[in-house]
Amino acid sequence: MQKIAEKMMQNFPQKNNNNKILDDKPHFVLVSKKEASINKRLFEIDSAKTSIDFITSWKRFPHAIDTFGKSGKQALKNNVKMRVILEKPENKYDVPKILEEFRIFPNFHLRYILKPPEAIIGVFDNKSVLIKTSAKVGLAEKPSLWTDNPCLLAVIRDYFEIMWITAIKRIPEKIIE
Repeated sequence: MQKIAEKMMQNFPQKNNNNKILDDKPHFVLVSKKEASINKRLFEIDSAKTSIDFITSWKRFPHAIDTFGKSGKQALKNNVKMRVILEKPENKYDVPKILEEFRIFPNFHLRYILKPPEAIIGVFDNKSVLIKTSAKVGLAEKPSLWTDNPCLLAVIRDYFEIMWITAIKRIPEKIIE
């Protein structure tokens, strides 16, 4: 047993070199300018290969569809799975109009929360995240923190999954007017 352990220890550094984390690239970027923030989101949506997850407010949602809708639809056409958590709409008639073009995709999934989200986030391919610095303002009014830091990425992914599990699939008629 001792010889096996010693042999494993000798091989460990050689095999582990392939799994190095590259710390020489930036892991945190605070994007404060409106145009730069929008361009960064467009880039992440256009670059997504497997999944895009968002939590956003109703206030931001129509503007987000206008700004990112074309890229979002292309991602869906490329078979990227998209999950959106949205607060309940102000008017039940707004939802079908805004989402009509997205609901035709089987890889588009929407769930609702009953109050405005406390955090506005996006997760792209489970590799990078967007965190808005304020959940109460419009689409690009405040800075966004972008990171691929594995620790923060894990926290945000887990937060999204908890919100996804607890969000509702349909809004009961009596909740919205």
